[in-house]
Amino acid sequence: MLRNQHLVNKKKKKMSGTKKTCKQETQSPAPSSSGQAVEKQNFDPEPEKTQELYAQMDYILDRVNQNNFQQSMLAITEFTINTEARLKGIIHLIYERALAHPTRSVTYANICHCLMELRVPSAAKPGVTVNFRTLFLNRVQANFENMARNSCEIFRQKQEMVDAITKEEERQRVWEELEEAKTEERRQSLGNIKLMCELFKLKMLTEHVMHDVIVQLLKNQDDNSLEGLCTLLYTIGKDLDFKKARPRMDQYYNMIVKIMKNRTTSPRITSMLQDVLDLRKKETAQLGELVEKMEKTGLQADNDAEKHTGPGDTEPVLRPHYKSLAMKNQKLISTSIPLQENTCPHHDDKLKAEDSAAALGATKKKKVNVQLKTCQQIIQEREEELQKLRQEVESLKKLPSITEAFEEVRTCASEMQKQFEDSSKLQFVEFSKSVEESLGPYTISSLSTSRQAVEEKDLQDLVDLETVKTEEMYEQMDNILTSLTPKNFHQSMKVVSAFTIDTEDKLQGIIDSIYERAILNPTSAEVYAKVCNQLKGLKIPGVTVNFRKLLLNQCQKGFEKDNRKILKEKQRELDTTTEEEDRQRLREELEEAKAEGQRELLCNITFICHLFKLKMMTEGLIDYCIVKLIKDGDDDSLEGLCTILFTIGKDLDSEKNQPRMDEYYTQINLIQERRRTSPRIRYMLQDVLNRRTLHLYKGHKEDH
Repeated sequence: MLRNQHLVNKKKKKMSGTKKTCKQETQSPAPSSSGQAVEKQNFDPEPEKTQELYAQMDYILDRVNQNNFQQSMLAITEFTINTEARLKGIIHLIYERALAHPTRSVTYANICHCLMELRVPSAAKPGVTVNFRTLFLNRVQANFENMARNSCEIFRQKQEMVDAITKEEERQRVWEELEEAKTEERRQSLGNIKLMCELFKLKMLTEHVMHDVIVQLLKNQDDNSLEGLCTLLYTIGKDLDFKKARPRMDQYYNMIVKIMKNRTTSPRITSMLQDVLDLRKKETAQLGELVEKMEKTGLQADNDAEKHTGPGDTEPVLRPHYKSLAMKNQKLISTSIPLQENTCPHHDDKLKAEDSAAALGATKKKKVNVQLKTCQQIIQEREEELQKLRQEVESLKKLPSITEAFEEVRTCASEMQKQFEDSSKLQFVEFSKSVEESLGPYTISSLSTSRQAVEEKDLQDLVDLETVKTEEMYEQMDNILTSLTPKNFHQSMKVVSAFTIDTEDKLQGIIDSIYERAILNPTSAEVYAKVCNQLKGLKIPGVTVNFRKLLLNQCQKGFEKDNRKILKEKQRELDTTTEEEDRQRLREELEEAKAEGQRELLCNITFICHLFKLKMMTEGLIDYCIVKLIKDGDDDSLEGLCTILFTIGKDLDSEKNQPRMDEYYTQINLIQERRRTSPRIRYMLQDVLNRRTLHLYKGHKEDH
């Protein structure tokens, strides 16, 4: 029914705009001498079938609901999605529909969950596959980051364009376009956040990602971001607010209270923020009441159990048999009839078998106890016999007339003592074996520690006391960095300044903690850069290096980190593997290694830019980074280049450095014209060029 050609044709006019969008995503760029490889990769041999597939998919997305979900998914699984271009087209349709209809995001998230393991060959990398989950989540996260990063700047630029227009009609038209763009941005932002929440519920997004989203929204503090924050906390706030994450959640809600006190938001957003606070307060109260009720119920159950233990108190026990439908079918018997007469022979045998299995463990334990008791009893009896013999020997020692008898007795006693010792050793060995078999890995040999070993351990602990203190300092530093906010910044830095950092190793350890945190949480890189600025003058007596020098060395080492050797080894291992399962695993590991390398590079660059803003990084080092990224010329390097120019391009483009910056932007223009990069990178490079043009235009206007 879903594949009915008549219905597909009926949808074609309505879907013309959607098909054009999908076509733009899948078709190759205009042919050029340097772009033939890209064109070949994106070439679609069956464009008509591809567009028909998109029309069918859109038809399904338009009508899918809870009642026909399984039938719709069966129809989707019959689609021929065998290329990366088609997979991206399907992702585009689902994602755009989810943004346009946020009230149905639950349904679209479930569709994504069903398709998340769908794999197709990569167009750019032969022998490698890409899956639905990775491509879709990259799309979601990239859109969120771009909205958060670019929306304010773009609106500011458009507002400047409005202010620069002198004609009233033209100004009104541009102003209406600006308001329209703001409304569309708000709609897409809320739809994206709602979709992310539903994906999180299905465990397609992690808690770490959602916490990063919350931090970014709180950091922006504009009305759209705060509305998105309220949407997120309404939807999954309870799922994030568990015991381990409660301190972090408390920090978020404290920030919300502070924002409300500042009165910088509109009344509508203020009301939404208050509703979020009231909701959490209500849920916390309900949780406390539930716990109290459970505790009371548990105590009452214990009291009832004590009351109804006698034979006359059987009525409360029988009540479930008269209330539960499943238990009504059970036949109740009188306690006066012998139990054996009412026991099924089959169940009787089963019960006996269960009793035997249950008793086996107890028997084994009992056997060990009996052996222990027997061994101790034998030792005690032998000691008593030996003591009696010694007393008899002592009584005969003054008696010279029975010397021979005394010698015989002494010999007999020696032999008996030897036999006793041999027997005791043998019994103890057998006893040890039986205990070891019963205790498994917790053997006597593993549990016994000599006094000397204990003393040596105590001495070692005393020697490592300084190491323990150092580790505690690192842990305390990590906790400070985790909970660091602008509000508690100065108080936290007072705590850090009290640390005993008196060796180069300790100083390096503190730097490692800050650097690793900046790489893991790039949204907080600005705060961590301020921490470094506070500590930049820290020195160690008798050591030539200081905090700033060690930090810059760490940043340079991270920037110059070359993963190509690791990637080549993984690629070589993949090429020599024949088993398909192993090959698939190695492909995934290779892709993960590439993605991790790109993430570390971008986070390192973001951190470096914030250090430059605080004048901890010189222009010479930034120029070195730009030249290296342009020279490398791959997509990862060019994205890092765009990150630098987005963040501090305006600061670098001074009158003194303008000739050098002109050269950099000329190189960027040439790279874009060659069309050897992916469309995403080309768009980023074009944004960089447009931003500089606007900056130069604004500067020229101010000069005149």
